[in-house]
Amino acid sequence: MYFQPKIFDRNENIVSGFSIKDDKSFNSQAEYEKYLLKSFKIKKILLNQQHTDSIAIYPGNDLTKPYDAIITKKENVALILRTADCIPILFYDYKNDIIGAIHAGWQGLYKDIITKTIKMAQDKMGLSIKDTKFVIGPSIRSCCYEVQDDLRGKFISKDENSSQYFVKMNNKITLNLIDMALDELESLKIKKNRVETIEQCTLCSGMYHSYRKNKTELRNLSFISMIK
Repeated sequence: MYFQPKIFDRNENIVSGFSIKDDKSFNSQAEYEKYLLKSFKIKKILLNQQHTDSIAIYPGNDLTKPYDAIITKKENVALILRTADCIPILFYDYKNDIIGAIHAGWQGLYKDIITKTIKMAQDKMGLSIKDTKFVIGPSIRSCCYEVQDDLRGKFISKDENSSQYFVKMNNKITLNLIDMALDELESLKIKKNRVETIEQCTLCSGMYHSYRKNKTELRNLSFISMIK
């Protein structure tokens, strides 16, 4: 099994997953993706991720341009994210059949990409918050995410409350991206029981590719699709 499944279990037509690192050797990300996605018989939608706050609607936008989130009502397509420490967020509105995927590293969170994606889904597609489930995939955790003081200052300059996500200890500063993302979701009136988090660190668990760990060019894949 190449993907660790995280099924949106109230609807058998939704499939999703987060890739687990394979011990085989690969010469490129393209080769790795071909290996992981070979069983997919539906259209694969991959974004040109550049740590932006740009959100694509599919079909409609030119996906050769940079986007770091995508939403659709289209069936039989797989929305796919590439990550190697950043947070992948997948969501599904059961009532309106809307799916989405958000790539959220520190830059995306600084630019409020989660809020912007959800608000666009509400405004453009009629997403219902109370009928939407979110799954936060594997990412680097606060145990391993050491950052510099200037990044802490950048966030605090924008919002003083951001200081709670940074911990100073033994001359090191760590950042808790997960809590930052969870609090942003909560600020959108999304109840905690509508959010599921995979409690694994991409760096220290050994199960995923981690850029912080070894500067790998390989990326983990996350996907969600409505199959009908």
